Amino acid sequence: MGLKTTCDACGRGVAGVFSSLKKVNGKYLCPTCAENPNQDLKYYCNSCSNYSATARRKGSGWIELVLYLFYIVPGIIYSIWRRSGPPNVCPTCKSATLIPAAAAKPRAGEATVESRDERDCPYCAEKILVKASLCKHCGKAVAA
Repeated sequence: MGLKTTCDACGRGVAGVFSSLKKVNGKYLCPTCAENPNQDLKYYCNSCSNYSATARRKGSGWIELVLYLFYIVPGIIYSIWRRSGPPNVCPTCKSATLIPAAAAKPRAGEATVESRDERDCPYCAEKILVKASLCKHCGKAVAA
């Protein structure tokens, strides 16, 4: 079994043989996360079902540095690619599947959103609300 070197909550790595991670409720937390265990969890990973307070950027900072030191133009192109879009890499499983926690599926025990009453538009066959008098897709008036 390997030595644990990353925080389970934020994904920050710790250096050194004597890790500063503390075990709290079965999770290894860095000193910042251990002080505030109820911090705002902003992201949800669709791959590992982990809630996280931080997100990482795609790519590697080390590769970016090496490209800048030896090859200027590829370094600029790599930087543009790396910084395009929001940071969405999970600190736990390293996959680019983070979404905002507000848009995530509800946690166990939380209430789910009820479904809306919808029907098909008689003209374009798209879904519209039952109470709608105009179709939002084709703009035609539909009978209620």
